[in-house]
Amino acid sequence: GFYFTSIQDDARGFGKNVKSFFLNIRKPLNSKKLTMRRNDVMILIDNIDKKQSENDPDFGYGILSDFGDVDYEGRNKVLKNAVDILLDNENDVDLVGDLINMSGDYDLVVDVLRNILGYDIKIVKEN
Repeated sequence: GFYFTSIQDDARGFGKNVKSFFLNIRKPLNSKKLTMRRNDVMILIDNIDKKQSENDPDFGYGILSDFGDVDYEGRNKVLKNAVDILLDNENDVDLVGDLINMSGDYDLVVDVLRNILGYDIKIVKEN
């Protein structure tokens, strides 16, 4: 695999073949602060929920069911509540980590981030 860091001593910890590279990352997730906009978080949750609902039509609900009763409160109200809760995270990486944990679907969350919202990301799964 390839590992990138701005700290050369850290890079040497992975082996002797250390080189400089230019990474063309235009829309990264921030691990120090929350930079994701409210609308992006809404689109992210909405798409995750819709794809989960399509994948399990017998259940009929996706991640939104973790934030409220869609049938009783209405989809828009539960979606707004989910966004409000997730925007309490301190940074983008924590917010995405919460979504991965809640949804139980790493690949789906990353797919929506990359292909719908255009984030340049790769989150390494820990075993």
